[in-house]
Amino acid sequence: MKNYMPLIATQILNIDLYTLFRVKSKEINAHGNQTYYLGYDGVHSTKDEINVDTELLNKILTGKAEIIYIKNKNKIPENKNIRNLEINAIADRFKLGNLNLIEWRFIYYLIGKNTNKNKTQTVSFKEFEYIYKYKTNTITNEKIMLESLLKKGLLLNYKKIENREIEIIFSDILLSSIRKSNYKYEINNIAEFKHTASYLLYDYFICQLKKDNFRVVELKINELKRICSINTETYPRCIDLKNIIILPSIIDINNFINKNNHGVRVFCDNIKKNRTIVGFKFTIIRKEKQ
Repeated sequence: MKNYMPLIATQILNIDLYTLFRVKSKEINAHGNQTYYLGYDGVHSTKDEINVDTELLNKILTGKAEIIYIKNKNKIPENKNIRNLEINAIADRFKLGNLNLIEWRFIYYLIGKNTNKNKTQTVSFKEFEYIYKYKTNTITNEKIMLESLLKKGLLLNYKKIENREIEIIFSDILLSSIRKSNYKYEINNIAEFKHTASYLLYDYFICQLKKDNFRVVELKINELKRICSINTETYPRCIDLKNIIILPSIIDINNFINKNNHGVRVFCDNIKKNRTIVGFKFTIIRKEKQ
């Protein structure tokens, strides 16, 4: 069972996960010379990142240990090996079914790692932690997600192995549905997306750009719905499609370039016939990483 105490502790103490701190108390002299942070699985020492100290956490929550923040609540650096993992834009993923946000995020991460389309792949707890870190307000247990992917036919099986890792076996449906393009980007570019359609549109835009840094693409309504894995009968009013699906996805995509000064920026305009919206025009601009 997943340990939710660190998440509860962050609310009680009004701190973020991964915030560095020290502790001060007569009862915990042995802990006083170390720096800690709260991860998803407990209190970690920066000297031993897999140390989970329930006793220390309880003393912090009961007021027996005073928290002393380090350098204005600096956080530990993220795992760059995970964050900078390159992923091939997926050219065809319309057979993958109806996935929720966390499932899309997880599938994209697996695809990024599985460059040779291997049947079996190993995922560590740190990688799960990276996936959950960018989730919105809902707490999701990795077992629930894996079971859901089993039911949807994308995974055949999974099992826990040593060193806090999980071995995952892909289904033929997943492996055969993925047709990668030759156009790559870092998985960090999509790590903070909050809408499922953002992943699908981003890949589509990357494939349309190819090696260029500017492209204008016009899409009819049903074509756009197909790209976003939306039933053609859903969102019969174009204004709803734009406000609920398109604009939030564009905000997701543009947020990355706003924060990092590189990436993809997208603009959207209506295509009208008389006064009726019949499609959308997307202007896609890419700024290369310096």
